[in-house]
This record gives sequence, C-alpha cells and structure tokens, in this order.
Amino acid sequence: MKKIILFMLALVTVSVLPAADRTNSTGKILVVYFTRTENTRYVAEHIQSLLGGDMAEITAVSAYPEAYSAALERARQERDRNARPAIRVWVPDISSYDYILLGYPIWMGGIPMPVASFLETFDFSGKTIVPFCTSGSTGISQSIAEITKLVPGARVTNGFRVPTNGARNSRNDAEAWLRDLGILQ
Repeated sequence: MKKIILFMLALVTVSVLPAADRTNSTGKILVVYFTRTENTRYVAEHIQSLLGGDMAEITAVSAYPEAYSAALERARQERDRNARPAIRVWVPDISSYDYILLGYPIWMGGIPMPVASFLETFDFSGKTIVPFCTSGSTGISQSIAEITKLVPGARVTNGFRVPTNGARNSRNDAEAWLRDLGILQ
C-alpha cells in the first residue's frame, strides 16, 4: 500500500519591487503589506519611497469578495475559526532583512488572517517588525499584541495607524513616525 503525503504550504508569491537607490544605515529593509481596497498599498508605497528597501504584497490565494459585506463575512468566519488562509507572497530570502515593515488594514479590531499566515510562514527571530495599518476607527494596539504573539524572537516596535480616508496623503505622517523610531535619519 502506497502512502500519499500531502503538504499544504502557504503559497508565497508577492512581487518584490526593486530597492530605491539609497542606502539605509539601519539595515536591510522589506516593506510588506496586505490590502483589499488599496489603502494600505498607498501607505506602503510612501514608506518605501522614504526608506528604500524591497517591497512585497501578501495576497490571499482565494481573493476576498469585492462587496464589502461579503468580504466582512468571510473575514469574520476566518477570525472565528482562527484560520490561516493560503497566501501568495514572494520574498527571495527573509533572513537577509533586518527590518520588516508590515502593513495591513485593521479587520475586526486586529490583523487580517492572511497576515497571520505570513507571520507563521517565516522565521522572524532576530528581526525587527515595524507595524503600520489603515483603519476607519479602530486603534492599532490589539493588532500589535497579535503580531508580537505570532513572532517570538522578533522585536515589534510601536506602530503607525493611518485613518483609511487619509491613506493617499500619509507620506508626511509616515516620515515623522519613521524619524521618531530612528529608522529614517
């Protein structure tokens, strides 16, 4: 009798955009984000334009519905089940990065479950995770606690919350936050 062993891995496929032509004295940087409505992408692009580094997007293998209520219902079911949906995010070698700037929208008070999938896919020991989020009204503190729990051995910094309606114009606020953290000189 043959045994068939199936391995279900979280697919990892995100485009890594080329690093900006700038050296950063703090270490090698990856800006990685998950977004459904593009708001978090705007903030990620602002951050990457300020710091340089590589950029990657986390996507769910099974795309979230376009309709807000349907997407909300799926996100609620995933959170209730503590699910880890399959994702695509391609990062050449996570061990080569010192700083992982992690962007996401706040869903039901915390991180979207595809972000949890990402955090459990790689070893972040010795890395610095720098969270940033977009949110209509909820703060970032619960999501930072969730991230900290999922990445033992990593340092998680103070986060940056951008109101959803201010994502396109968040560059100056992102710059001030990065300076306060000492990541941007």
